[in-house]
Amino acid sequence: MDGEENEIVPTDKGLRKKLLVTALIMLPVALLVSRYLLSYIEGLKLLEPETAFRKMIFLFRMVTGLGALGISACSIYFITFGVRTYRQKRYPPKGVRLIRDTEVRTGRRAEVAAVLIIALSLILIILSYGVYFYFPWKLEKLHKGKAGQLSSMFHREQRGKTLDY
Repeated sequence: MDGEENEIVPTDKGLRKKLLVTALIMLPVALLVSRYLLSYIEGLKLLEPETAFRKMIFLFRMVTGLGALGISACSIYFITFGVRTYRQKRYPPKGVRLIRDTEVRTGRRAEVAAVLIIALSLILIILSYGVYFYFPWKLEKLHKGKAGQLSSMFHREQRGKTLDY
């Protein structure tokens, strides 16, 4: 082992403080947004089912879309971090500010860390947009099928036929 293997990148206490303050500010904001969303969802109970379903799908798209954008922004940062790590063959790369003391990894260990960071970031982007596009589409598809079944069941009941559930 050479001397660089035991190198420690020290904590940036200013960065740690900024992250803590940001988290403390975002927590009440998240609570307020969640209370608004819950009251919005409660209001959907008063609407006709078809209208409520469309509004719920819209709300789902908005929430997952904003989540996908946030995940994408973080993932892009981590992809650039992983690329810098891979090029320098050093984890963490030089010039990075950290919120805790971190032992430097070099060579093959740094390359493996870089590849994992990049791969996981790409998987997160794909999954977040997959949720955004796939689930509303699937729900609408299921709803159309169920709506047709419910409609035909309603019309059979209207003609005096009993249904076996």
